[in-house]
Amino acid sequence: MKNLILLSILISIVSCNRNKSNDTKYKSEAKKAIQADSFRNSLDSIKDHEMEIELNSSVLVDVLTKFEDTNEYYIALGFKNQYSDSIVNIVEKTHGETIFQNELESRVRVPDTIAQKYFSTNGLDQLIVFNKKQAVIDTISLSRYEFYSGAIESGYVATYGITNQLDEVNIAISTNTIDALKLKKVPEPISIPSQNLELLKNRPYDFDEIFSQTSIRYKSDTITVISFGNYSKSENYLHLYKNGNLTDSITNDYLAVSALMAIPLATESELTYVYSGFKPDTDWLWNGLMGIDLKNWKLVLYEENRIKR
Repeated sequence: MKNLILLSILISIVSCNRNKSNDTKYKSEAKKAIQADSFRNSLDSIKDHEMEIELNSSVLVDVLTKFEDTNEYYIALGFKNQYSDSIVNIVEKTHGETIFQNELESRVRVPDTIAQKYFSTNGLDQLIVFNKKQAVIDTISLSRYEFYSGAIESGYVATYGITNQLDEVNIAISTNTIDALKLKKVPEPISIPSQNLELLKNRPYDFDEIFSQTSIRYKSDTITVISFGNYSKSENYLHLYKNGNLTDSITNDYLAVSALMAIPLATESELTYVYSGFKPDTDWLWNGLMGIDLKNWKLVLYEENRIKR
């Protein structure tokens, strides 16, 4: 009987110690989980802050597009983070009043807070407008954010009301860094079609069509950018030449360039242009930002049409 009592006491002590050990283990694991979650949140916060700094120190460049039968223009909005259906679903639920609607297109207001949360809107409160000669012709202010649905394209846009008559093609540059922005013109692009076949005669692959050929006179150099493609291979090529010598090439399945437009954001090490891009055999059209690196003689394609200046 005495042995049984002693055994019961021992079991009770071991059980208590085991419970204390488990409790300590669970508390330790919970503490680690909380610390890990806090660390992840801190990293996310740091990344968001870094992204905001990156956006605040960059300039957005794009082509203004006119709404039909109005004095309003728009530029496309890019997502702050990677595109996802879940974000689109969230934004769609916030669509407000209808601005305009007919059989072919519609425009719906998007709340400022939603646009600023999910889209890259830094610097879009005001834009400087330039014509094709790189001359300033207007400064315009943001009217609203919208979802625009048209016959060919649809997407989220920033809309601007304009009172002055604009040229057929107008480039807009965001003014978030205008106080420090030094505007410097780049050489106007020209076309010399006779150079096309001469420069491409030693090409390592066949092509079906030359989409564009642009030459730029810069100091004592002749710079040439040629866009061409092979339909059977679904390949498009972008070549950079310096005085007739190939210095860089980009091959992909989507980018073809129909034209380059000059913008006054030149530096000693880079000439910058807006390109009219398209994917052959599709309705996909867009405007992008391209730099010519004068130190390394490379082509630079900028994401989200934003560049540090």
